[in-house]
Amino acid sequence: MSPFTQSLLVICVLTFLSLHNVIGESTDHQVVVHNSLEGKLNLTLRCQSKDDDLGFHDLRTDEHFGWNFNVNIFRTTLYFCSVKWNNEFHHFDAFRSSRDRYRFVLYWYIKKAGPCVVSTGGNNGCYPWK
Repeated sequence: MSPFTQSLLVICVLTFLSLHNVIGESTDHQVVVHNSLEGKLNLTLRCQSKDDDLGFHDLRTDEHFGWNFNVNIFRTTLYFCSVKWNNEFHHFDAFRSSRDRYRFVLYWYIKKAGPCVVSTGGNNGCYPWK
């Protein structure tokens, strides 16, 4: 590869990285999931994205698990969680870029009827299980 081509390639890569910092999602997002099950039941939680498995977490009543992340440049970031207690098994989308891009902190409260969210910059409320 000629020195000119190498220089051009380096300039293109640096421009791309600079644009990502300017127009990309560089702000941290945070998701926190609380065990708010009625009846003081323990909850097993597993959250993951396409790239990251955050593992299994056993939460007693009023305990929580949370994580921080950045939205990818394509704005397709998705974190989904499964929850289990007794013989119940459900799942929900904890963060979906198309819905939550401007919600920088999401607090999910897990209830028997479904997950409820309180967040900055978005609609608060409860959702049915998927």
